Amino acid sequence: MNIREKLITLSILKKGNWKEMYDFLIQDKMLTQITENQVKECLKQIKNISVLTILDPEYPECYKEMPAPPFVLYYKGNPNLLEGKRVALIGNQRPSQTGIGEARKLGFQLLDKGITLVGNLQLGIETVAHSIATKEGKTIAILPSGFWVIYPRENYDLYYQLIKGHLVLTEYPPGVSPSAQRFNRAHHLLQALSDVLIVIEMTKGDYRLNSLKGQIDVGKVVYALPASYNVHSSRGCLELIRYGAHCFLNCSEIFSWLNHM
Repeated sequence: MNIREKLITLSILKKGNWKEMYDFLIQDKMLTQITENQVKECLKQIKNISVLTILDPEYPECYKEMPAPPFVLYYKGNPNLLEGKRVALIGNQRPSQTGIGEARKLGFQLLDKGITLVGNLQLGIETVAHSIATKEGKTIAILPSGFWVIYPRENYDLYYQLIKGHLVLTEYPPGVSPSAQRFNRAHHLLQALSDVLIVIEMTKGDYRLNSLKGQIDVGKVVYALPASYNVHSSRGCLELIRYGAHCFLNCSEIFSWLNHM
């Protein structure tokens, strides 16, 4: 029973809740309160799931730079996708046909350059990006839940495609259901993992808008596709551009950014 196994056990006991894990570690840095029986029982729950911890050399450097880096990541698929260039395509869960077309066109162009697409396995734009990547390249999905509770159910088949040759990861142990807080956290992990964020379509009331503005504030490369002011489905994009996001015109700018990273 080593400190790594105890950290995984703590994650399972606390259902991946970062604040609760942090508070526990502040009081007991060596996890002396975690018992051998707890470790044995918890490790049984992740028998067919791979794990990365913040103690592992393979742990992504980009997460170490977060104010609240995940202590444990559960994954299925190819962890080598955590290397190389990664771009997130973000957008509405009920996109317009124009938005779907733009996501497909942009996605194919990025995949053609060997870039991995990142998303949260959500409906709409992210489903489009994940789906074309299963045929034309590579993709990473970051879940707002644990394995065994795949959300949304409509993407269950897509999830099974992703764990074969692509990568699905989550901060939450098996059986943990999605929640509003976990959706936000999964999106923050998406932002940290991606070299560039591209917003295809977004309404002004989207819950991700403020966190994207926060990414702009800290110097993250954020692009948004422009649209007419009276297109409701893209008012969030216009808001981001007004706030300081780059106005997306073509992929050459994206490739230029990635080549200098």
